Amino acid sequence: MVKPFINFCALILLGAPVPASSEEVLSEAGYHLGRGFPVANTGLTLGGYTNLEVVAPHGGGAHFELSDLSLFLTWQAGERWRFFSEVELENGLEVAEEQGFTTGEASLRLERLYGDYSFAEALNVRLGKYLTPVSRWNLIHADPLVWTTSRPVVTERIFSQHATGAMLFGDTPLLGHELEYQLFTSVLDDPAPRPRDADFDKAYGLRAAYGDPGHSQLGFSYTDIRSNYPFVPEYHLFGMDGFWSRERYELSGEFFYRRADGKIPTQDVWGLYAQAVFPLSQRLYFIARQEVYQGEFSDQPAQLWIGGLAYKPVPPVVFKLEYGDGLHKTPETPVGFAASISVLF
Repeated sequence: MVKPFINFCALILLGAPVPASSEEVLSEAGYHLGRGFPVANTGLTLGGYTNLEVVAPHGGGAHFELSDLSLFLTWQAGERWRFFSEVELENGLEVAEEQGFTTGEASLRLERLYGDYSFAEALNVRLGKYLTPVSRWNLIHADPLVWTTSRPVVTERIFSQHATGAMLFGDTPLLGHELEYQLFTSVLDDPAPRPRDADFDKAYGLRAAYGDPGHSQLGFSYTDIRSNYPFVPEYHLFGMDGFWSRERYELSGEFFYRRADGKIPTQDVWGLYAQAVFPLSQRLYFIARQEVYQGEFSDQPAQLWIGGLAYKPVPPVVFKLEYGDGLHKTPETPVGFAASISVLF
């Protein structure tokens, strides 16, 4: 696994731009990379993304895999109705150290399926399965749209990444900036739950973000969670997130605190991350992230740091290389080398 890993990392650092002739042919066919393919005049758009990655954690277990292949189908049915679905092939192909080629954990999963009705820009209704709107990272989440191969631990361990039910959302001008909000309920069974997701039986929550989208925002969230565990029937999740970007420099971060109410005393769970992005050239970026995570059964918080590079030959394509280490690590907080190629199509 060592030689393929080195070759893969070299490919990431030496990534080449997409030939202009290829872009011209696709453009003439009505397709632009990263924007999906419009199907004639039907209102349908096909799109998606794919992610190939190599992970070499400390302690062994290196593997190469097609971690995600997601297909999007969007239907804009008039001015007010919009329908969206995402089907994902997860862990489709894997070459693992001392195990060879395998598809043992491959799964085809319904990631999202919902319909939106727009009364106005400030008031929209969504019904179905959607991304839980408590975390900025969770709402973006697609591999070509984030800077690192790894995901901050707190954004995948402390809450369910999906909700199934209804949501009110919108944005409106306020004091010269934009106020965005999502008010959601998750009261229906997930038709395709993730095995390792921190699922909940029911949830009710609110997230609001204020600022200038794409430049600077500050967000807050609260979620009341009714769990599937009889001895800890209820959780309360508080969250904060921030984002700032100027001239291709970027700062972002999130903090979450989850308190449990139950018959058996359990440790509160909390965590945070802070991430900075620095442009090194027109297409190459350096990324640094610091994480702290206090798990439910940990004696002390894990402290993690990650440093890496991201190369974007064109905006919808990104090559990533990173290394992470830390203190008080647990199985919940794996670190080591990671590299990936992601394409939004």
